[in-house]
Amino acid sequence: MHYVQSTRRPQGDYQIEYRAGGPQEHFQAYARNRPQVVAALWGWCSRDKTWRERFEWTNIGSMSLDPGPRHRIEE
Repeated sequence: MHYVQSTRRPQGDYQIEYRAGGPQEHFQAYARNRPQVVAALWGWCSRDKTWRERFEWTNIGSMSLDPGPRHRIEE
């Protein structure tokens, strides 16, 4: 699975995420303003790999791998 997405946070900054394959390749970074987000999204769309160098990325793939505690439901 490959995608990029962004959302504006209540604090006024932006969260950017991209995934470059499996869950282990899911990354997140923060941008201060809309032009940074636009540059990142356009870089991803145009396959210009240098857009990733402008941000400090955190691998968040482990968040999607751990579904949290499981509970058995008794009938």
